Amino acid sequence: MLISLLALALSTAQPAPVFADYVLNVPLRIENMQNVTGATLSCLIYHYGTEATDRQDLTTPGTGNVNVPLTNGAYSGTMSVTVGVSAANALRYTPNTYLCFLSYTWRNPDGTTFTASLSAAERAAAYTQITGQQITENTTSITGPIPPG
Repeated sequence: MLISLLALALSTAQPAPVFADYVLNVPLRIENMQNVTGATLSCLIYHYGTEATDRQDLTTPGTGNVNVPLTNGAYSGTMSVTVGVSAANALRYTPNTYLCFLSYTWRNPDGTTFTASLSAAERAAAYTQITGQQITENTTSITGPIPPG
C-alpha cells in the first residue's frame, strides 16, 4: 500500500526586525493515510547566532499552528501559517531562520486515537506497526533561512 507524507516549506516572510507576524506558505501533501484522524502544521521563527548555543525561539506562544483539512486521509495544497514574534524579541535577536513540522494522529484498531509524543521516525514506525500501512516517503519537517525582503 502506497503512503506518502511530504511537507516542504518556502518562506515568504516579512523581515523587518520589529515586525510582529511572519507568514509562511507551506506546500503540503499527505496521501493515502486512511487511518489519520488529524494533522497539524506548526512553524517557528528562530534566531540562530554564530555559536551553536546561540539559538532562540522567538515565536509568540499560541501562534504558528494550523489544522490541516484532511479528506479521506489526504491533503494536497499550500497552507499559510502566521507566526507571531514580539517586537521586544525581534529587537533583541534578529529573526533569521524558520522551522515547520507536521504532526498527525491516527485511529488505533480499538478505535482510540494514537497521541504518543515520539520523534518523526518513531511515529512513522508506530503508524506502520499499528495500522499495517507502509509509509514510503516521510518528510515531516523543514528548516531554512528567512529570505531578505
